[in-house]
Amino acid sequence: MLHYQYTTGEKITLVFLHGYCEDMSMWTEFVDAFRTHSILKIDLPGFGDSPTSHGLTIDKMASQVEEVLHHLAIKEAIVIGHSMGGYVSVSLSRLLGKKLKGLCMMHSHPFEDLPATKEKRSKAITFISEHGVSKFLSTLVPTFFAPSLQEEYKSVTDRLIKAASKLSSEAVINGMEAMRLRPDMRTWVEELSCPYHCILGTEDIPTPFDFCMPQITLAPITKMTILPGIGHMGMFSAKETVQSELTDFIHFCTKRPA
Repeated sequence: MLHYQYTTGEKITLVFLHGYCEDMSMWTEFVDAFRTHSILKIDLPGFGDSPTSHGLTIDKMASQVEEVLHHLAIKEAIVIGHSMGGYVSVSLSRLLGKKLKGLCMMHSHPFEDLPATKEKRSKAITFISEHGVSKFLSTLVPTFFAPSLQEEYKSVTDRLIKAASKLSSEAVINGMEAMRLRPDMRTWVEELSCPYHCILGTEDIPTPFDFCMPQITLAPITKMTILPGIGHMGMFSAKETVQSELTDFIHFCTKRPA
């Protein structure tokens, strides 16, 4: 089973899924604003303290996340996925059905990679194989923040790199390959019976704003949060705004008629 941390509270369970080359620790400070909720943070396969596996796919990640929710007997939840965790969240929505009361995509989208992006991921896999994880991370992680904010958040960048440096090349490659091979999932968003929340930064490099925007028309009920001047890590560089927007979304999800 995947490694997780679960704390119980009075309100609906919030499931937090991290992004690529991250782990559950990225949510530590962010989730302080939601202490009245039950909080489930999970290390996705190959990251943090969860083992990787050959032939990993986004759907397989989602199945392993669902196993954790089943093990904990969670009856309903709102899922918050960052980047790769967003891809997993959309796949997870098909497994949870009516248990899913809300889906928040932070700096993510349900679309298949463009051919150029798939080629970029293939080149990254080759780079990791030839040069190792640490060198790859030193070029990847700084792009998580908008260029104008990279110096201000250098300490966060250094912390993320240090945490991810313990990852094996196999785990990092398996995660990249899972993202490269994932299918287009827009139909699954169109079929959602719960509200959908998109949080996007206008200066996001890994998931460009213009590419992500079309998702706002997919789900029957959608909330949109745009973060001007923010890159891929709004939970750090626009923490209070994102916390407030997510709080409003959670309130809306839980107050809807059953």
